[in-house]
Amino acid sequence: MKRFCLALIAMAAALAITPAALADTTWSWTLTGPVTGSGTISFSSTPDLTAGFDSYDITAITGTYDSLAITGLIPGGYGPSSYTNVGPDIIIDNSFYPNDDAPGGLSYAGYTSTPGGFLDLFGVGFYLADGQLGNIYGNGGSDYAATLLPSDGSSYSGPLTGETFVATPEPSSLLLLGTGLLGLAFVAFRKAKASGLVLHS
Repeated sequence: MKRFCLALIAMAAALAITPAALADTTWSWTLTGPVTGSGTISFSSTPDLTAGFDSYDITAITGTYDSLAITGLIPGGYGPSSYTNVGPDIIIDNSFYPNDDAPGGLSYAGYTSTPGGFLDLFGVGFYLADGQLGNIYGNGGSDYAATLLPSDGSSYSGPLTGETFVATPEPSSLLLLGTGLLGLAFVAFRKAKASGLVLHS
């Protein structure tokens, strides 16, 4: 039983100290305001420094947006200097800033962004269940907005309308597994100790 406990503790410790880069590449997000939504964003584990900014390439987005299911990420440019024009009112660079430090000085459609936030002025683009394209973008830490572009080419877009985008890191599955194994090892150790006390008495 002692060996079993030690093996569990060793495995748990190995999983619990897995590099943080593996733990923090999926964040949950919510959007509240005139347009609402929620889901998860997955991004690369290493920063994309090619654009001169400490951004991370978004690799997937899931959830709902304006009551519609998100069906996939629109592929495009990655990084503020390699953005992609998706349509008349959507420019994306699929960049995420987990340190809440999106760059300022980016310009589009009459706006010049101020620094801060998880998304920059170009933001992330995604497909919606009804064929529309969605976009969430930011302008400085607290003022976020959303745009819809129907598949027929017409568009709806407006100024920053007061949506608030909030992102929080998802707990690493490996970290959770490590914690669970530590708990299991503790229970096994307590049982073994209790059995030993009974035998000795």
